[in-house]
Amino acid sequence: MIGKPEESILVYRMESTDPGVAMPELGREQVHKEGVELIKEWIKKMK
Repeated sequence: MIGKPEESILVYRMESTDPGVAMPELGREQVHKEGVELIKEWIKKMK
């Protein structure tokens, strides 16, 4: 959703550690919190 990171499938998948949901799927054991915050800020600016 434009301007709403809380509704973004991208953010949802980046914040997940579930193997079926996580993005990227391979080699995923923890969430890169700084990367997720950058994506959230980018989405907020897309108004």
